[in-house]
Amino acid sequence: MPITSLESYLFERKLAHTSSIEILENAVIGIDVEHYLSRIYTFKKEQFLPAIGGAPSSLRDYIKSDLKVFQEFNIKPIFVISGLQTQLQQKYKNDLNEFDTQHVENIWNKINTKDPYSHGSHHQHPHFHNAIIENFRNLNESLPIYSMINYIIKFFLEFDIDYMISPYDASFQLSYFYQRGVIDSVYGSTDLLLTKIDKFILGMEFQSKDFKFVNKSKVLKALNLNEQQFLDLCIIVGCGIQPETFPLFPALSNKPPSGGSVSSSSSTSSFGMGSSAVVSGGAGGTVVGPGAGSQLNYFKIGLDTLYQYAQFSGDNSSLLGYIISLNNPKLLDLYYKGVCSIRYIPILNQEGYVELYHAAMAKLGLSENIDYLHEEEEDVGGEVQEEKQEGKIGNAEGKPTKQETGQEGDASDERSSIDSSISHRSVRIPNDVHEIISQRLPPELYFYQSMGLLPLSLLGSIVKGELEIRPPIEGSTGSKSNESYKNLITSKFYEELLDSQFNLLTQFLARYYQVKKIRVKYWFKNDILELNNRFTPPISKKLNKFILANDGNGENFVINRFFQSRLDGEYTSTKTVETKDDIISTVLLRVLHLYGIVNEKSELLTIGRILVEFAKSADNEVSQEEVEHIILLVLLLNSKVLTLNEPSKEYTDVSNYYKTSMLNQQQNPNQFSKQGLTADVIKKITLISRIFSFKKLNVSPINYQGPISRSLLNFRSHVEFINHNLINTLQLVLIDFVVRQEQNNIKTEYETKDDWYKLIDQLPFYKGLDNTLMGVISEIYFEMAIKQKQEQPQLTKQEIIKNCQNHLSEHIFLVNIPSFNINVNGVNSTSRSQLIDDFKGGVEWWKKFIILIDIINKTDKKLVDDNLYREIKQTDEFLKEFV
Repeated sequence: MPITSLESYLFERKLAHTSSIEILENAVIGIDVEHYLSRIYTFKKEQFLPAIGGAPSSLRDYIKSDLKVFQEFNIKPIFVISGLQTQLQQKYKNDLNEFDTQHVENIWNKINTKDPYSHGSHHQHPHFHNAIIENFRNLNESLPIYSMINYIIKFFLEFDIDYMISPYDASFQLSYFYQRGVIDSVYGSTDLLLTKIDKFILGMEFQSKDFKFVNKSKVLKALNLNEQQFLDLCIIVGCGIQPETFPLFPALSNKPPSGGSVSSSSSTSSFGMGSSAVVSGGAGGTVVGPGAGSQLNYFKIGLDTLYQYAQFSGDNSSLLGYIISLNNPKLLDLYYKGVCSIRYIPILNQEGYVELYHAAMAKLGLSENIDYLHEEEEDVGGEVQEEKQEGKIGNAEGKPTKQETGQEGDASDERSSIDSSISHRSVRIPNDVHEIISQRLPPELYFYQSMGLLPLSLLGSIVKGELEIRPPIEGSTGSKSNESYKNLITSKFYEELLDSQFNLLTQFLARYYQVKKIRVKYWFKNDILELNNRFTPPISKKLNKFILANDGNGENFVINRFFQSRLDGEYTSTKTVETKDDIISTVLLRVLHLYGIVNEKSELLTIGRILVEFAKSADNEVSQEEVEHIILLVLLLNSKVLTLNEPSKEYTDVSNYYKTSMLNQQQNPNQFSKQGLTADVIKKITLISRIFSFKKLNVSPINYQGPISRSLLNFRSHVEFINHNLINTLQLVLIDFVVRQEQNNIKTEYETKDDWYKLIDQLPFYKGLDNTLMGVISEIYFEMAIKQKQEQPQLTKQEIIKNCQNHLSEHIFLVNIPSFNINVNGVNSTSRSQLIDDFKGGVEWWKKFIILIDIINKTDKKLVDDNLYREIKQTDEFLKEFV
């Protein structure tokens, strides 16, 4: 999040200036991805994203469009994504998640209880569902970027864009790049004002080809503040690095209460300030009472407080005296933590090592006139002094001390060459700063993190000792709800797999991490699961005998070919693993062993035989993505937590408002009633919609406003959880393979980031699942089709097909009304031909699903018994009646 309410204040004071993109010609621009997305996806866009799942379908179009402007002026972008979170950020995020989850639940309840026909007369078109007046996104809620990181990286790889995931906050990483000359300018949020940067781009208008920029010195001069006063003010109102707003301001009704654990009873200062300052700080001098505040006022209120404190006390240095005068130890502690986080946030330096932003700026001679360094930390001996890892700087980045780990630190100091023109400073770092930021990981892991090769959730859990499992995006309807999903994530297999993942990650860390227990907290129960992540022998030892080398089939990995020809039982090659095909094949083979698909004797068990036979049956007619979906389906069946064709008893399907013609809408006032459909037909449509939901519907509206299905979203959550665990395991096994250099020279042969990019681009399961829209339209299509056949038996098959296609194109996606579901270019995001082609693609995918089911029933009836098999085959016949 940016500095609370500052951006609007800058525009109000005309401190954001405009210039043409043309002056950036031939420049290298560093871009904060979270800020970039926030400028695209404002509150009024992607309002249904939490209701359909996945990443914004229009994101690719936006990136492609913006890149054209960059290419026109020969501008090279480097996108930077924030990495791990500090303790303060994590606590705030947890509180915010609770608020957002409740908001989504409330919106679902509103949609489910409203009369869907009561608003139709207010719109020109009859099919305009009343749910569009609801917004699943909170006013202050940003896009869930952490769940979309892999999806975003795939776009960057597709368009050949440089990117990195910073160790922690992207603003400080970009500031470092700017000061080192890696980039020429920065496009980011107001959080950049917390860093050593002179000016930055706040917003870019690609259509008009201009941008807004902010000059830091002019801002400080206009506000009549020194830098420390400004930083203190930002800590109080809330910023990215310290997001909690001090409870000195009116509460906002559209955001969770800030400082929930911080009592504000002592918010009145000893020098007569308090409520009077809040009142006078309102916009235009109006009285601002509780609940009446707005973000526009927050910075103004804080600024007015600062001015009054300086006037009463004569202290123009900082706001520390004001915080002390509040007599609130919790607020003082929060202030100190905020100051510490700003000073000591880690960044990845040009040499590939992690160091503290404060230390990096001192090495560059940028400590003049800032309050980061105290007098006793000034020039010592004419050179920058960096402490050993067992001393200051190691602990500053969060590495446990030798007393904690039982190990000695490095024997020698790490030094950097410094230009003689730079002022040399000594840097002293507190020993306990890791309690504010987090514990430190080895530099090599931060490097892999920067490429997107390590899951941030697991890395964060390692350093914090805790993993919090949040509810899925469809939410829950009660304490006993969503039992199938709860059973899946708490199953013995996946809890043991999680333990194995932590074991893989901690085995090349200090002993401290190897014996450290990880607390796993589930949202639906109070019991804490403690993982020891200790195995005898370690997981890596169990895996190291599985090697596939010198396949000779080329550089690129093809997953279907892997199952066709590489699972022959010969997994003990002594040759060096060189090609990307061999690397990923070896890693995937090891993952199959962890999943119990290949046993200790290198034999394929049931699931492995099913996948091999499917690959040979499908030959080359199946895409890489479809093979991945087949694997996910088999693993879902193997989990036995739900039956594929069993309708959800908790979650609603698509509203009937979308399944009837305008003339028949009022005949069925219950929007979720299954009246007229037998239980057998409902099961068939449930199965079809779930299988179709694996496929992508190629629409890319900037604010989708069509039908949604909570039950399909729930099904997607099951599959996404399995996919998430697969890619996490793949990444961790890959890093273990690389770090230990087992019959490979990847660490030495991969000399450029492009080598790593190509490897990442070929990893299976990396992107995750698309949204549920293909499943949604298939449910509408087949329910309308069967009702037409029942109500109008004289209609031919072709007439029914045509009617259903017309309904989807003309009454659902409103092709002829460009104001509905428009794309980046301002026209409707789909067409009739595109819908028909996508639907045909769903039918072809269904055929491959049937091939899979035939193989499963023949191979292992425990996965698909004869009764389920018969019902699926009957569903296949049902589908053929209408396609």
